[in-house]
Amino acid sequence: MAVVNYVYYRGGLFGDLIFSIVNNGVHLPNWLQSHLKSGDTISDQFKNFVLLLPLTTLTGCSNQPLQWSLNNYEVVCSSDKISTWGVIRFTELHPKTQLAELLKQYYPEQLTESIQKLSFEKQRDLLIRKYQTTDPSSNIETNNLLDVSCIFDKEQFISMLAKHFTFDHKLADLQYTFWRQREDLLNKAIM
Repeated sequence: MAVVNYVYYRGGLFGDLIFSIVNNGVHLPNWLQSHLKSGDTISDQFKNFVLLLPLTTLTGCSNQPLQWSLNNYEVVCSSDKISTWGVIRFTELHPKTQLAELLKQYYPEQLTESIQKLSFEKQRDLLIRKYQTTDPSSNIETNNLLDVSCIFDKEQFISMLAKHFTFDHKLADLQYTFWRQREDLLNKAIM
Protein backbone atom coordinates (compact mmCIF):
# COMPACT_ATOMS: atom_id res chain seq x y z
CA MET A 1 0.00 0.00 0.00
CA ALA A 2 1.22 3.50 -0.78
CA VAL A 3 -0.23 6.98 -0.85
CA VAL A 4 -2.06 7.59 -4.14
CA ASN A 5 -4.59 10.33 -3.20
CA TYR A 6 -4.44 13.81 -1.71
CA VAL A 7 -7.49 15.64 -0.38
CA TYR A 8 -6.93 19.37 -0.12
CA TYR A 9 -9.23 21.23 2.25
CA ARG A 10 -9.39 24.53 4.07
CA GLY A 11 -9.07 24.49 7.86
CA GLY A 12 -12.30 23.57 9.62
CA LEU A 13 -13.85 21.86 6.60
CA PHE A 14 -13.97 18.27 7.94
CA GLY A 15 -10.66 17.05 6.49
CA ASP A 16 -9.85 15.05 9.62
CA LEU A 17 -13.14 13.15 9.37
CA ILE A 18 -12.55 12.44 5.68
CA PHE A 19 -9.01 11.23 6.42
CA SER A 20 -10.21 8.90 9.16
CA ILE A 21 -12.99 7.39 7.04
CA VAL A 22 -11.05 6.83 3.81
CA ASN A 23 -8.09 5.36 5.73
CA ASN A 24 -10.25 3.00 7.81
CA GLY A 25 -9.74 4.69 11.16
CA VAL A 26 -6.02 5.38 10.94
CA HIS A 27 -4.85 8.57 12.63
CA LEU A 28 -1.56 10.30 11.99
CA PRO A 29 0.57 11.60 14.85
CA ASN A 30 -0.16 15.26 15.65
CA TRP A 31 3.26 16.46 14.45
CA LEU A 32 2.66 14.88 11.04
CA GLN A 33 -0.89 16.21 10.74
CA SER A 34 0.15 19.72 11.70
CA HIS A 35 2.85 19.71 9.02
CA LEU A 36 0.33 18.74 6.32
CA LYS A 37 -2.09 21.37 7.57
CA SER A 38 0.35 24.25 7.60
CA GLY A 39 1.42 26.48 4.77
CA ASP A 40 5.07 25.79 5.59
CA THR A 41 7.36 24.51 2.87
CA ILE A 42 7.47 20.73 2.73
CA SER A 43 10.96 19.30 2.22
CA ASP A 44 11.68 16.52 -0.26
CA GLN A 45 12.74 14.32 2.66
CA PHE A 46 9.36 14.83 4.41
CA LYS A 47 7.52 14.27 1.12
CA ASN A 48 9.36 10.98 0.50
CA PHE A 49 8.62 9.85 4.06
CA VAL A 50 4.91 10.71 3.82
CA LEU A 51 4.47 8.99 0.46
CA LEU A 52 5.77 5.72 1.96
CA LEU A 53 3.22 5.67 4.78
CA PRO A 54 0.90 2.62 4.75
CA LEU A 55 -2.09 4.74 3.70
CA THR A 56 -3.86 5.38 0.44
CA THR A 57 -4.98 8.95 1.10
CA LEU A 58 -3.51 12.04 2.72
CA THR A 59 -5.49 15.13 3.64
CA GLY A 60 -4.25 18.59 4.43
CA CYS A 61 -4.51 22.34 4.06
CA SER A 62 -1.18 22.61 2.29
CA ASN A 63 -1.41 22.99 -1.48
CA GLN A 64 2.13 21.66 -2.01
CA PRO A 65 1.10 17.96 -2.20
CA LEU A 66 -1.14 18.91 -5.15
CA GLN A 67 2.10 18.89 -7.18
CA TRP A 68 3.12 15.35 -6.13
CA SER A 69 1.45 13.48 -9.03
CA LEU A 70 -1.25 12.01 -6.80
CA ASN A 71 -4.98 11.76 -7.50
CA ASN A 72 -6.03 15.17 -6.19
CA TYR A 73 -9.36 16.07 -4.60
CA GLU A 74 -10.59 19.31 -3.09
CA VAL A 75 -13.18 19.76 -0.36
CA VAL A 76 -15.75 22.49 -1.00
CA CYS A 77 -19.07 23.38 0.58
CA SER A 78 -21.88 24.74 -1.57
CA SER A 79 -24.19 25.32 1.41
CA ASP A 80 -24.12 28.76 3.05
CA LYS A 81 -25.49 27.26 6.26
CA ILE A 82 -22.88 24.50 6.52
CA SER A 83 -20.03 26.87 5.49
CA THR A 84 -21.04 29.33 8.19
CA TRP A 85 -21.36 26.55 10.77
CA GLY A 86 -17.92 25.18 9.79
CA VAL A 87 -16.26 28.56 10.24
CA ILE A 88 -17.99 29.22 13.55
CA ARG A 89 -16.96 25.76 14.72
CA PHE A 90 -13.36 26.39 13.63
CA THR A 91 -13.17 29.80 15.30
CA GLU A 92 -14.63 28.47 18.55
CA LEU A 93 -11.95 25.78 18.70
CA HIS A 94 -9.00 27.98 17.75
CA PRO A 95 -7.79 31.33 19.04
CA LYS A 96 -8.82 34.37 17.01
CA THR A 97 -5.23 35.00 15.94
CA GLN A 98 -5.16 31.57 14.33
CA LEU A 99 -7.91 32.57 11.87
CA ALA A 100 -5.72 35.33 10.40
CA GLU A 101 -2.86 32.82 10.16
CA LEU A 102 -5.09 30.33 8.37
CA LEU A 103 -6.30 32.97 5.91
CA LYS A 104 -2.69 33.75 4.98
CA GLN A 105 -2.57 30.35 3.26
CA TYR A 106 -5.48 31.21 0.97
CA TYR A 107 -4.81 34.80 -0.08
CA PRO A 108 -1.84 36.50 -1.77
CA GLU A 109 0.94 37.56 0.58
CA GLN A 110 0.45 41.25 -0.21
CA LEU A 111 -3.03 41.04 1.42
CA THR A 112 -1.78 39.58 4.71
CA GLU A 113 -1.52 42.88 6.56
CA SER A 114 -4.94 44.03 5.34
CA ILE A 115 -6.53 40.75 6.39
CA GLN A 116 -5.00 40.98 9.87
CA LYS A 117 -6.53 44.45 10.28
CA LEU A 118 -10.03 43.22 9.45
CA SER A 119 -12.50 42.59 12.24
CA PHE A 120 -12.90 39.02 13.36
CA GLU A 121 -16.35 38.85 11.70
CA LYS A 122 -14.93 40.03 8.33
CA GLN A 123 -12.18 37.41 8.59
CA ARG A 124 -14.83 34.76 9.19
CA ASP A 125 -16.68 35.97 6.08
CA LEU A 126 -13.49 35.55 4.02
CA LEU A 127 -13.11 31.95 5.18
CA ILE A 128 -16.78 31.20 4.44
CA ARG A 129 -16.23 32.40 0.86
CA LYS A 130 -13.12 30.25 0.57
CA TYR A 131 -15.10 27.19 1.66
CA GLN A 132 -17.52 27.74 -1.20
CA THR A 133 -14.97 28.14 -4.00
CA THR A 134 -12.18 26.05 -5.42
CA ASP A 135 -8.54 27.04 -5.28
CA PRO A 136 -7.72 28.26 -8.79
CA SER A 137 -4.13 27.06 -8.49
CA SER A 138 -5.18 23.49 -7.62
CA ASN A 139 -6.38 22.59 -11.16
CA ILE A 140 -8.63 19.91 -9.70
CA GLU A 141 -11.18 18.42 -12.04
CA THR A 142 -14.82 19.14 -11.25
CA ASN A 143 -15.56 15.44 -10.68
CA ASN A 144 -12.86 15.40 -7.96
CA LEU A 145 -14.56 18.06 -5.84
CA LEU A 146 -15.90 16.70 -2.56
CA ASP A 147 -18.91 18.81 -1.56
CA VAL A 148 -19.42 18.40 2.19
CA SER A 149 -22.79 20.17 2.21
CA CYS A 150 -24.21 16.75 3.09
CA ILE A 151 -22.09 16.48 6.27
CA PHE A 152 -25.14 15.98 8.51
CA ASP A 153 -26.59 13.15 6.41
CA LYS A 154 -24.46 10.13 7.29
CA GLU A 155 -25.55 7.92 4.39
CA GLN A 156 -25.18 10.67 1.80
CA PHE A 157 -21.79 11.75 3.17
CA ILE A 158 -20.37 8.21 3.19
CA SER A 159 -21.86 7.56 -0.25
CA MET A 160 -20.21 10.74 -1.60
CA LEU A 161 -16.82 9.54 -0.32
CA ALA A 162 -17.42 6.00 -1.66
CA LYS A 163 -17.66 7.39 -5.20
CA HIS A 164 -13.97 8.28 -4.98
CA PHE A 165 -12.37 6.04 -2.35
CA THR A 166 -12.43 2.40 -1.23
CA PHE A 167 -12.91 1.88 2.50
CA ASP A 168 -14.73 -0.26 5.06
CA HIS A 169 -18.31 1.04 5.21
CA LYS A 170 -19.13 -0.47 8.60
CA LEU A 171 -16.09 1.21 10.09
CA ALA A 172 -16.99 4.45 8.29
CA ASP A 173 -20.47 4.30 9.81
CA LEU A 174 -18.99 3.92 13.31
CA GLN A 175 -16.45 6.70 12.77
CA TYR A 176 -19.12 9.07 11.50
CA THR A 177 -21.38 8.23 14.45
CA PHE A 178 -18.53 8.87 16.91
CA TRP A 179 -17.67 12.15 15.13
CA ARG A 180 -21.32 13.26 15.22
CA GLN A 181 -21.62 12.53 18.95
CA ARG A 182 -18.46 14.54 19.59
CA GLU A 183 -19.78 17.42 17.45
CA ASP A 184 -23.09 17.40 19.34
CA LEU A 185 -21.21 17.66 22.66
CA LEU A 186 -19.09 20.47 21.24
CA ASN A 187 -22.17 22.34 20.02
CA LYS A 188 -23.73 22.10 23.49
CA ALA A 189 -20.53 23.43 25.05
CA ILE A 190 -20.35 26.33 22.58
CA MET A 191 -23.99 27.33 22.82
